[in-house]
Amino acid sequence: MDKQHFIDAGYVDFGYISPELTSNSEYPEYIVENVTESVRKIQQHQTRSSFSFGFMADIHYSTTYNHDIRTKRLFNAYKEIAKRAHIDMLVLGGDYVNDGVKENYKVRNYRELRAHLDGIKYLPVNGNHDDNWIWDNCIEAELAEHQLTADEIYNLFYNHLVSLGAEFDAGSEGLYYFYNDVYKKVRYIFIDTNDVPMTFNEKGEAVHTEKHIFALSQRQTDWLINKALCFDEEGWSVVFIAHTAFLTSMKAEHADEYAQLKVINEIADSYKLGRDLDAEFGSGDYKIKAKAAFSEYKRAEVVGVFGGHWHKDIIEITEAGVPHIYANCVMMYLPYRKDGEKSEILFDIVTVDRESRTIHITRTGYGEDRTVNY
Repeated sequence: MDKQHFIDAGYVDFGYISPELTSNSEYPEYIVENVTESVRKIQQHQTRSSFSFGFMADIHYSTTYNHDIRTKRLFNAYKEIAKRAHIDMLVLGGDYVNDGVKENYKVRNYRELRAHLDGIKYLPVNGNHDDNWIWDNCIEAELAEHQLTADEIYNLFYNHLVSLGAEFDAGSEGLYYFYNDVYKKVRYIFIDTNDVPMTFNEKGEAVHTEKHIFALSQRQTDWLINKALCFDEEGWSVVFIAHTAFLTSMKAEHADEYAQLKVINEIADSYKLGRDLDAEFGSGDYKIKAKAAFSEYKRAEVVGVFGGHWHKDIIEITEAGVPHIYANCVMMYLPYRKDGEKSEILFDIVTVDRESRTIHITRTGYGEDRTVNY
């Protein structure tokens, strides 16, 4: 894809454009009213057998004034819901900040967004925009001089997680991990779908391009099977978080780009069914093998796979009955998202009722509530 393609898609200057503001209010009344209605619905779904978490995907934050005001509105809304509905964890589904020059823009965006998240218990998953590859390879530079390493992203946005109890496999060199809610007995597994080695040729050009090759490493695949999905006792639930996975509704032209991610679908399905797995995915440098004797595992209940990436709401159910649930993007940049209306922001509160095996997704902002069984 050439530079013009990305300009046509909305990348002018430093990323997605945030339209003009109709007011400078950081928490306008129309959002307050939406929050009150959301709290009412969330509380109706919450029971002794349920657990809840916040979910946002594709924030694409920028330090520009319009973005910043809307981000304050977004988190003011979330904080009030979290307080009133007793939501203690926000899951972030990838693609956090706009792309741009590394130090003067990309890194600054991360630092400012993290400041907005101060006081919020947030758990992120790696997205395809998060290492700034797009800026180097699609828009600005011939050489990969603006990319962030996994270690740099970890220190900018992930280094609070260990103190929360998150368990990483590769330390700051691998952005995949799991987090246990020991009170509710829920394990959240965060899968890095851009787990591609950052290597360069003699000209300084990236050999592996993380934007257009979505993949898991063999190490992450082994960790997922042999560590993240292993439990010492029964009665747990497991929630998968991945920026994206393989969709059966995916257009043919995307099939190769996302083909290796079928490993996520197959692992989740096989684990749920207690079915042994022995299969290969991908090709060349991206070829991996997934081998697991799930029939012998003490297995948790699989709730579903949550992601973003597609900038639209999607629900697909696999043959094994695992829901894949994708959320539209937080960022307001399309014409049907109106400033001065609740549609300028967007996030979900997910409430899982274990007794009825129902996932209630309560939307604040643009879009509709969704319900799916698992």
